[in-house]
Amino acid sequence: MRNPLLIAILVCIYSINTEAQELISYELLENVTKEEISAEFGLAAQTDLEHYKMQYTTKDLNGVLDTASGLVSIPVSRDFEFPLLLNLHGTVDGPADVPSNLAGGFEIAEIISSYQFIGLSPDYLGLGSSRGLHPYVHADSEASATLDMMYAFEKMREELDVHQNEQIFITGYSQGGHAAMAIHRELETNHADEFTVTAASHMSGPYSISRRMVDATLGDSEYFFVAYLASVALTMLNAYPELLVGFEITDIFKPEYIPEIMRYANGEIGLFELNSQLTLLLGNNVGAITPKDMLFPDVLDGIKNDPSYPLSMALADNDVYDWTPNAPTRLLYCTADEQVSFENALLAEEVMKANGASEVIAVNQGEDLNHGGCVNPAVETTLLFFLFKRQVSIFTSTTETATSLGIRFGQNNEQIIVYSEKNLQEDYIILDALGNKVQEGSLHGSKNIIEKSMTVPGIYILKLKDSKLSYKLVHSGSL
Repeated sequence: MRNPLLIAILVCIYSINTEAQELISYELLENVTKEEISAEFGLAAQTDLEHYKMQYTTKDLNGVLDTASGLVSIPVSRDFEFPLLLNLHGTVDGPADVPSNLAGGFEIAEIISSYQFIGLSPDYLGLGSSRGLHPYVHADSEASATLDMMYAFEKMREELDVHQNEQIFITGYSQGGHAAMAIHRELETNHADEFTVTAASHMSGPYSISRRMVDATLGDSEYFFVAYLASVALTMLNAYPELLVGFEITDIFKPEYIPEIMRYANGEIGLFELNSQLTLLLGNNVGAITPKDMLFPDVLDGIKNDPSYPLSMALADNDVYDWTPNAPTRLLYCTADEQVSFENALLAEEVMKANGASEVIAVNQGEDLNHGGCVNPAVETTLLFFLFKRQVSIFTSTTETATSLGIRFGQNNEQIIVYSEKNLQEDYIILDALGNKVQEGSLHGSKNIIEKSMTVPGIYILKLKDSKLSYKLVHSGSL
């Protein structure tokens, strides 16, 4: 578990504050049909979507209010109560490469949301509308940005008349796997009285920053994603100033790598350009892409061999595998992953089961698939896993609401009866459980009898358009 002494040291540096969140604004980015989604991804999407950019307040690493952003993907129907999907995006190039700009891996949210989920995809601190440098794989801020988006969405949901049930599903790929695990832990550890996670699928995530990722990136083997180390180092320096007092970036990396790292820190280049430049420098300087050779020997030794070394402690605070999930959890990986070692998933499974977790399973998605190749099978597995547990219910108006309008409903297998204290003059529509129109007409007077035309057994919904009432119909079979 997380070191109690370390927590005591860090508690005044950073904490999740659920009083930070406020909805600032939201704007519709685009409407996308289920036919367009199906054609794009080769699947059978179930609903059209509305994509919104949402802005909300959260706190930065110093506890100061910041404006954060994220993508909200909403099924167009207002006739159903949908589960919530938390989709955490992977590594992006820079502030503009984010879900709220329909970039940065937003496609995973679009795919899963098109199967009748409400998708929330936070951009994280330092990305999208948020100021400053992104705190890369910083677990607490990944969780806080997501949690505050959940709270802020409540007001947006009310204003858009969107209906949400109590189910919560969590997923993310790569860095998103780490972030997904961070918010999963936060919800179950500190907010179990408010939220219940239904299921989680963490995909190819670096859950063990201080162990498995150190082994993978700072060994003798080549590792071609060297910019990750610089981004993590900058994050640790910004997030743990008291723990790392006296440390500067120039104390960690050798002088020949500092100019390019500072260009990235100052926002002059993106992460992917930084990676190209550092890779080129390493190749020229040492003849191999071995990130350990960017570090001073004493720093390398401390990170690899001394758990009490300040940088080691900062890294360990961002490990997200040593806890006990309650919700059914999948840890999806590919053994040929060259960016995130598959051993992250195996270690997480081992430790979580040792802690008492009964429904955590690590699942190999491909023996010969690399990090990019692992995406599609992992998303497909996640979708099937979630669909098996997903519940979508028809939203119906409360009896109190209908009574306040002087309207009562009744039904048998052949007819629907609508009583009103006043003469109704409005249209109605009947929808099936997927939102397809099966019948429509008009109501006139104080008593209306609607002859049912549906022949397939199931649940239907009667909507009165002007009164904005919804009534659940149960049809038992052919007329």
